[in-house]
Amino acid sequence: MKDVLNKLVKTRYGQMIYNKNDELVGRSLEEYGEWMQGEMAFLTPYIPMDGVCIDVGAYIGTHALFFADAVGPNGIVIVFEPEQIMYQLLSANIALNHHVNIRAFNCAVDETSGLVQITDMNYREPNNFAG
Repeated sequence: MKDVLNKLVKTRYGQMIYNKNDELVGRSLEEYGEWMQGEMAFLTPYIPMDGVCIDVGAYIGTHALFFADAVGPNGIVIVFEPEQIMYQLLSANIALNHHVNIRAFNCAVDETSGLVQITDMNYREPNNFAG
């Protein structure tokens, strides 16, 4: 039998899949149904309806799902997540919540072009995967 790594939880942003070993974001989603809600409340006045939001380092999409609702169906959210496994969870969360106004890219963003080394992680051990 395969080792189950992911959990599905209902959050204030919709249903989200996260790695069950995520000690920070996943734990917050599990216990409180949210992540960094104070930050999102602070950003709300700066997000125009039908506007564009950019999320660099989107992780599993907690902010992306919030931004997608904030800009509305005619707005757009552009998200970047360089880590492959987290990008897969991000993509799953976008699809799971029917957000067609999010465009996700599996790449890093920097002021210079080039290659970046992504650290391998053991997703079967507890960790802060967003760190």
